[in-house]
Amino acid sequence: MSALSEQLLSDILSHLASPRPDVRVESLKALSATLQPTSAPSSELAVRMSAASYAEAKAPATICQLISGPTSPLPGGERLPVELPPAAVEKWSQLVTGTALDAASSLLAAGGEVAAEAFADAGLATRAGEAVLERGSSFASTNAEPTARQSVVASAVACLANFSRSEAGAASILSKEALLTSLTKAFLDHPAGAARFDCLGHAATLLMNLAQLEAGRKFLLRLSTGYLKALLPSLRSPASARRYGAAGLVKNCCFDKDSAYHLIHELDLVTHVCYPLCGPEGFDMDDKAGMDLSFWMEGEEKVREPDEGTRQILVEAVLLLCATGRRSREALREKKVYEVLKTLDLSEESEAISEKICECVDFLMRDEEGEGGREPVFVEGGGGMGGEVGGTGMSASSVIRSEGNYDDVD
Repeated sequence: MSALSEQLLSDILSHLASPRPDVRVESLKALSATLQPTSAPSSELAVRMSAASYAEAKAPATICQLISGPTSPLPGGERLPVELPPAAVEKWSQLVTGTALDAASSLLAAGGEVAAEAFADAGLATRAGEAVLERGSSFASTNAEPTARQSVVASAVACLANFSRSEAGAASILSKEALLTSLTKAFLDHPAGAARFDCLGHAATLLMNLAQLEAGRKFLLRLSTGYLKALLPSLRSPASARRYGAAGLVKNCCFDKDSAYHLIHELDLVTHVCYPLCGPEGFDMDDKAGMDLSFWMEGEEKVREPDEGTRQILVEAVLLLCATGRRSREALREKKVYEVLKTLDLSEESEAISEKICECVDFLMRDEEGEGGREPVFVEGGGGMGGEVGGTGMSASSVIRSEGNYDDVD
């Protein structure tokens, strides 16, 4: 694929402004299609150039207008010659909004910080947030297949999560605390069921990305709201997206060294982090002394976290806690973290995780008296948004692709 031609760009942008909702949908799909990489060696560069062309032509502003007014005429644009019946308006509203959110995600994925800055200027955080909150009655799901409204919510949450991968996007979302508070409360008030569609699942990914910034960590660690404490049970959610996002936001909060006592002693973070790392192997009687009962009470029925990425993040969270000081390590030893990690390593197939376990063990088995009080230094923000944060390889989430189906109408 070559870089976007001026004619194709002009055609797509003109069709985005069409008063016909079906034309809007097809043009949004065409926009996303031009941003899909191919196997060609020059494909990635071409996609970035195409994304830059869209951003320069103010496509993000048009996309944001379609999110908020899916069947309304754009400023200065034409109106449909006939009014749509209410049922058709409802159907096309969901379809155009969902497709516009997916197009925004595609453009954010391809355009990086340039696209994020354009979407921040266009007010994506507010518009995508409203797309979620206006469909609040759809949060609670009893079915495995999503309704049209639930699919739009899922696309909006995924779009915000993709937006938060960039510094401009994260800052834009964090500046709207009322919106962020409403989204966080909605996520907490509607836990995922084992066999139900989870339209809010990637809100955990959004919070994980925001926690890469100090402002995001302060939001989660604020004692008056207790958000982090309320989010910890998500580490045991039946929904993998929630578990992964929760693990990431917990780990990123562990970068706040001043909060180590609060995390370890007041939130009992060690128990929450280590429980998913325990499996059916069991522990010796000596190992159980001082260990939380939940680590071994389930016996052979205990299931270890199945996702490799989530396990690695949890081990890295332990590593960060180890690095917060001698007293933190003493508390981890008392809670039998070494025994948990030792048992995990015996069954762990990932070399990357085993390496992190070894780093934790080095901390936990060190001669504290011989270290002279010297602590290792973790440099925060080593790779910026979307890259490594600190010295343990935490990165922003990968791009979330929507699998929504907007054809059905509630």
